[in-house]
Amino acid sequence: MNRFAQGDERVATLATLERLRRGGIDLSQPMAIDFHVAASALGTAEAIALAAAAVGFDCRVVDEGDGEFTVWCTTNLKLTVNSIAAVEDQLDAIAQPLGGFSDGWGLVGRRPGPA
Repeated sequence: MNRFAQGDERVATLATLERLRRGGIDLSQPMAIDFHVAASALGTAEAIALAAAAVGFDCRVVDEGDGEFTVWCTTNLKLTVNSIAAVEDQLDAIAQPLGGFSDGWGLVGRRPGPA
């Protein structure tokens, strides 16, 4: 089942997209988006990064310093509720069998880029 079938997550994502639009981000343009995947061990994070990279994500593993790791998986897309849900579902399909899970997304320091 799609993660955005639950109303609260859909509402939160719609609110975030609206804040970005009001802040001057052109949501009609593709841009680099960082999706985060949580992992509780370095080996798990590295396996997730390799699997996600194999399907086109640009990945890096970040040590959160508390025994937890985050895999940053970057891809270019137009931001919509459906596109976000599709990527998070794809990353969950990769991460969950390895012991990780999709844990959000962001535009840290990003601006719209070329298509």
